[in-house]
Amino acid sequence: MTFKNYYKVLGLKDFASLADIKKAYRSQAFRYHPDHDKGGKSGAERFHEIKEAYQVLIDPIKKRHFDALLQANNIYALAYGFGKYTIPQQEPVTEEKEEQKVSIPQSNWNAVLKPLILVLITIALMYLIMKPPSWLAKVLSGKQPAEKTINR
Repeated sequence: MTFKNYYKVLGLKDFASLADIKKAYRSQAFRYHPDHDKGGKSGAERFHEIKEAYQVLIDPIKKRHFDALLQANNIYALAYGFGKYTIPQQEPVTEEKEEQKVSIPQSNWNAVLKPLILVLITIALMYLIMKPPSWLAKVLSGKQPAEKTINR
């Protein structure tokens, strides 16, 4: 199944307004209507395409879905370089550039280290408040540890 751009069926630019859609539909429908067109079967098929396009584009919900599909189709065309969209050629990635991409820039290290240090300090303070080590408890209470004397 191929993607059919209903804006192009009506002869409009992509993402046209409702007023433009109505105006284009009226002119195209009058031109290709089976009662007015002497083209026979091909005119009737064209009229049905125009009618289908109008039914999709006049309904706000269907139009929103179609516009999203059209945008995705345009992005796909952009990514793979066909149709009216093209992208510039990218230079090949060398090993040096890969190493640069892997390493974190110096400015980002600060953003990583500051919160990490704050978390570690918070954990250390919580541990000390809840259950300080015995040597720290003696220091904080003001008692000096007794010096050991050596008997000779």
